[in-house]
Amino acid sequence: MIRRYMELYCHRGRCAVLLPLSVRMRTYVALLLFLVAHLFALSTGQALGANEERPNQQTVYYVTTRLNEGGRGSAQYGSKRHLDVGYGSLDFGVARVGRPSGLIGFDCAPDFPSYRQGMIVNDQMWRSSQLAELSSISQSDLLMRAQQCRGMICIVIHGYGESMERSLKDTAVLADALQRKGVDVMPILFSWPSMNDLREYAKDEANLEWSVLPFNSFIDTLSLARNNDCRLCVVAHSMGSRLVFSLLDDEDLIKRSPIDRLILSAADYDYFQALQRFNKLNKLVAGDIFVFVSDRDGALTASQVLHGSPRLGRPFDPPHTSMKVQDYMHAQFWDQLLQDAADVLVQGGLNNPPEANSWLERRPGMARELGEKAQFLDVSELVSEDLGHRFAWPLIATLLAGEGGLGPLGTEVVFKRPDQMTLEQNGGIPPVLFKFHRVRGNLYQMQNQRLMR
Repeated sequence: MIRRYMELYCHRGRCAVLLPLSVRMRTYVALLLFLVAHLFALSTGQALGANEERPNQQTVYYVTTRLNEGGRGSAQYGSKRHLDVGYGSLDFGVARVGRPSGLIGFDCAPDFPSYRQGMIVNDQMWRSSQLAELSSISQSDLLMRAQQCRGMICIVIHGYGESMERSLKDTAVLADALQRKGVDVMPILFSWPSMNDLREYAKDEANLEWSVLPFNSFIDTLSLARNNDCRLCVVAHSMGSRLVFSLLDDEDLIKRSPIDRLILSAADYDYFQALQRFNKLNKLVAGDIFVFVSDRDGALTASQVLHGSPRLGRPFDPPHTSMKVQDYMHAQFWDQLLQDAADVLVQGGLNNPPEANSWLERRPGMARELGEKAQFLDVSELVSEDLGHRFAWPLIATLLAGEGGLGPLGTEVVFKRPDQMTLEQNGGIPPVLFKFHRVRGNLYQMQNQRLMR
């Protein structure tokens, strides 16, 4: 064994130190070399098993602007900001999420209700799983792993009202779904200091805005450090979508088109502002852009009432609107608003309004996709959890895997009545009718269709 260390040491051009030593001294030096190698492994994340997958655990890397409130050698993140006191506001780490046993392979479900139920059951099992390990690593460790990646780096940005632990589990469920499709993925959660309280919306907005510069810096650094053979995909949910749009202020980043595929799920971002900036977004993203929307998204319905403008993840009027500010102070108003949003699916009131046919007859060219490589995907019939605001991770995994279709799911193109502001300022006829590719239960298991032309 000592001879092996000697040969290794000689091979590296340092044999002159070992050869004259006694056997005992050689043993000491060999042990020292072993310890140095072990410490090096720790510094590169190898001692954490960062490059190894464990059958009963899902590895998730993380980058966060949350403050590490754990003791020395431990990691624990709440909702406090990690202020820059001379070494930046980002913390890096790796987590292990326990993989639930008994997960349902619902991709082969016999019908749409079974598919939906399988998705919900698996979702609940992942949310109930244990966070087995949470360990800090250095930025260089994370970037080294990114350089080694030959498949896909998938960055997940959570929305408002989320804890660090829940966001890690949400990232784990998406990573697991991708791996089951044969994708070699390095999942990275970007977590900002959400208050983990649905009543703290304004504080979440402030904390997210504060996280813009650290996030932009991380994306810029990662895009330069990653292996050229590795795709960079981004999945942004709810309020987290605003961080993606913040990247559009960096002209140098836009020129590099660092993101290969982008999914904006239930984006809590001003719809009209998004349209203003979509040309830049098309340049930032080299490949496809999918914008997930839902008629029955109660959270975005409430957000539109708060902001007075449609959200990108629900770009049409809410089912009920009150202009009386005093109504906003009563819980009963919000309860009714959310219930109205949930009832939209039952009533089917937003799809293919009767005016659409006459509009299209007058202006046949007004029907179009969101962009040359961007589309609206309507998941109203697929998602019901979290007041219709949950991200549709099975569909996201299918799109990111690039399977050329939607698995067993089928879609049809529908039109939606634009918001009242747009109609009023255009003489009652909208300048554009966007196509919404709506996932339909009655089209389940029909022939897969390619979304992108």
